[in-house]
Amino acid sequence: EGEVVIKAAGDVWLTDERLDELAEQIQQKMDTVTRVSIDTSIWAGPDQAPGWDDDNIDGGFVAPIQPAMLYGGRIGEKTGDVPRSHEPALDVARALASRLGTDKADTSSAPENTEVIAATESEPLALRAQEAVKDSDNVMAEAIARELAVSQGAEASFEGATKTMLDVLKGHGIDISDITLKDGSGLSRDNRIPADVLAHIMDQAVATEELRPLLGYLPLAGGEGTLYQRYPDSPARGYVRAKTGTLTGTSALTGTAQGQSGRVYAFAFLDNDGEVTSARQAQ
Repeated sequence: EGEVVIKAAGDVWLTDERLDELAEQIQQKMDTVTRVSIDTSIWAGPDQAPGWDDDNIDGGFVAPIQPAMLYGGRIGEKTGDVPRSHEPALDVARALASRLGTDKADTSSAPENTEVIAATESEPLALRAQEAVKDSDNVMAEAIARELAVSQGAEASFEGATKTMLDVLKGHGIDISDITLKDGSGLSRDNRIPADVLAHIMDQAVATEELRPLLGYLPLAGGEGTLYQRYPDSPARGYVRAKTGTLTGTSALTGTAQGQSGRVYAFAFLDNDGEVTSARQAQ
């Protein structure tokens, strides 16, 4: 009857080019499209985590966590901390509908036994994870956390994803007894992670072949990612790889540093209830 349903699967990396390709595939199978719906049932629970600030979406730090987004739900831009949509999955349906010549778009479950007439896939996980970590992209981090939950047979929700992350850490010998996780991105003010846990993860990444690729995901001091403009005149430039973490009044830095002796050191700095600029200078 001319109706198309997008079966969302967790892809927040959609682009205009990929939607163009989907539209072309659909048009090869259907002469007329009257409506485009999107099925978001693969993810469960609320789309915002406990402890998130109310202005995070309009401030550009995150979007409601829905399993399909165009450029991470950004409005007007394709990168950066710009305002995000409050209904990113529906925006995907609207964008595809526009390409197919209709203005009718909504959210709806896909009927059973429907015919698959078009499909698109994201980049491999390794590339997406690197992008998420280097650029500190909260939407990407949350999507990958739910992807992890699905891979382990857990519910794709904030609760299911955080439990799965803790299970994985425990399986690698990390002490999780003092960790409280409410999300996968670190935006929640209710998260509690001891610094020694973060340093231990970095130590394992240096010491074990299995986790060593993680080091390449980290921003490089004065070189790339969220450390690109930090350490410009420091001997640490090019020698420190570390993940940043910033909230109002909170600054964190976790990673590795190579000493003049060649020894690699793992470190974790957490500063709460402070002034971010001075905390960064101390780090």
